[in-house]
Amino acid sequence: SCLRSANEYVRKHKMKSAVFSISTGQTYWDYQKFYKVAEESKSLNIIWVVSAGFNTKKIEPDFVPAMLTNSNVITVSSPGNFPKDDYVDVYVEGRNINSCSWKNNNNYIKLSGTSMSTPKVSGFLARMLEKYDGDVDKSLLNLYKNLDENKMLVIN
Repeated sequence: SCLRSANEYVRKHKMKSAVFSISTGQTYWDYQKFYKVAEESKSLNIIWVVSAGFNTKKIEPDFVPAMLTNSNVITVSSPGNFPKDDYVDVYVEGRNINSCSWKNNNNYIKLSGTSMSTPKVSGFLARMLEKYDGDVDKSLLNLYKNLDENKMLVIN
């Protein structure tokens, strides 16, 4: 799978640490498979930043990525986009983001939602990994120190 390929890439290139951003954009999520890959990637110092799920009222154990409990997986949502707050690690605004259009290779479109929030957290963590020389624990600690009381990421 492409998730295992990420692990292999880090291993092959002898990277000290890495952060990967994932937004599945689909209605099926193989929770158990990803949980296993994420656990395997802990020893490689990989942080997975995952779009928490879909704008839905249906919350079932194998339905949304936010169900992941791995310590190296950060689930992200745009405020108001995910109905169960206790599953989300970080909220970041994801409205009106200029994104490449899948309809036309020459255009951009404005998109909103959890998938647009996730790259902001990935970028923050990539910067922290750089600042702390690949130290995953310090990077994650710095992320959580920058959350307000509503788990909203505040970057000054």
